[in-house]
Amino acid sequence: MLTIRKEQMAAFARSAVERFEEDLAVSLRDNWPTICARLTEDRLTATIKHGVARAAFYGISSENGIFRYLNLMFLLGIDFDIDPKFEWAASILQDPSLSPSLKLDLLVRLARRHVAGDP
Repeated sequence: MLTIRKEQMAAFARSAVERFEEDLAVSLRDNWPTICARLTEDRLTATIKHGVARAAFYGISSENGIFRYLNLMFLLGIDFDIDPKFEWAASILQDPSLSPSLKLDLLVRLARRHVAGDP
């Protein structure tokens, strides 16, 4: 019988996280080439880790949700969630009555309006 030790399971988990972060980096480079071109690999990795942690803080843990959150970071700024000019974003993210999916749907809709110049 095969037995997997805790250390091996931890290594598998780390490997999965690293692969996910690499996938995020590829997607961000494809979607935000100008911004990513200005970042070193270490800075991009740090930005991704920061985004994953911030998303988790707000209950966003699905791969798609994290991807959407990172795209909002690249659209609005790395710390849009605490930036006073985006109080609406903080309000949505901190609302315990909203599911992570609904939070992201609202954020994306309002971010698009903001970028388009609509009030």
